[in-house]
Amino acid sequence: MRSIALNAAKGQTRSQKLFTDLLTKTEAQKRQEYEHNGEAVANYQMFWDQIFYEHRIKGLPLPNPAPHPDDVKFDTATGQIIFTGPTTESEKVKWENLSDRLQAFEESIAELEKLLADPKNEKIKYLIKEDIAFETDICGRLQTTLGGWRKRA
Repeated sequence: MRSIALNAAKGQTRSQKLFTDLLTKTEAQKRQEYEHNGEAVANYQMFWDQIFYEHRIKGLPLPNPAPHPDDVKFDTATGQIIFTGPTTESEKVKWENLSDRLQAFEESIAELEKLLADPKNEKIKYLIKEDIAFETDICGRLQTTLGGWRKRA
């Protein structure tokens, strides 16, 4: 490919035509993939929107598929499909477990902060602050791992 491009740049007509043909085919394939990915995301989301609608109308609990349609994005700049959540049922179980742990740590921090406002003993305040720092660090790591994703009710 490099030699074809170099020969085309040097003015060789045959290389110029071959390079142009290859470039045209590659761009057409990329455009086709871009359109296919965009349609696939739109169709997936519309499919689940219809199912959610039917469940709401019938008063049924909403399904929680993997991947969830809210976790499937189409990057218009690159034409790629991006998943912002779990993509399989087994992955969903793991992500939900991490989300539950994050929520538990957040609740624990809130409780510790309430305790921090009360104690008169400086040693206890120090220990509570240490616990808050430790659990805040864990929360940060879990949030980074989950990328903002949270378990759906």
